Amino acid sequence: MVLMSRGCPQALDNFGLPDLLTSIESQIAELQSQLGTFIDDRYIAPEGCEAHRYNVKRPSGVYWYNKLTSQRAIFEPEEQAAKVKVIHLSHDDDPRNLEGRRGIERRNRLGQAQTQIRIAEEALQRAVDLINAFS
Repeated sequence: MVLMSRGCPQALDNFGLPDLLTSIESQIAELQSQLGTFIDDRYIAPEGCEAHRYNVKRPSGVYWYNKLTSQRAIFEPEEQAAKVKVIHLSHDDDPRNLEGRRGIERRNRLGQAQTQIRIAEEALQRAVDLINAFS
């Protein structure tokens, strides 16, 4: 009782915890909103897929093309019955190539975001454990 009346007891506000929790809640809501618009009807490349630029030599010259590749057959075929490992994306400035490469970038950014969210989740769990250990 003496410590509570004369020992200058601290409260959660002294540590800024209510403001931090409110900020985290706000950031989570913003992230959820942005994730919805980030992937809204946009292509996201599967894990392990990469875009490659290659050339074809013809008597009339060298022509550059792009393709999206996977190590295993996962893409829907255009003419064959079985799935295929490669989708041709055409020339550098073709919309298929541009969107395919953006899809790879979207996949990579989502993977990085996932890593950061997992780090935050683990940090929050450690904070809960610290408080529970002393309760």
